[in-house]
Amino acid sequence: MLSGSVLEKVNAKMLPFQPAVGIDAAPEFVMEFVMTQLGLTLALSIIASRLSNEKEFIIYRANMIDSL
Repeated sequence: MLSGSVLEKVNAKMLPFQPAVGIDAAPEFVMEFVMTQLGLTLALSIIASRLSNEKEFIIYRANMIDSL
C-alpha cells in the first residue's frame, strides 16, 4: 500500500492529465486516447499504401496494354 505522501506526489504529477471524470481514470483515459489515435493513423496509412500500390499497378498494366 502506498503511503499518503507518495500518493500526493503521484497525484501532483498526474494533475495535468486529469480528465473531468477524476484522477483515477486519467492514465487509462490518456492511454486509450493515444492508442486510438495510433490505431487510426496506422489503419489510414495501410489503406493509403494499398490504394497507392493499386493505382501504380493499374497504370503499369495500362502502359503494358498500350505497348501491345
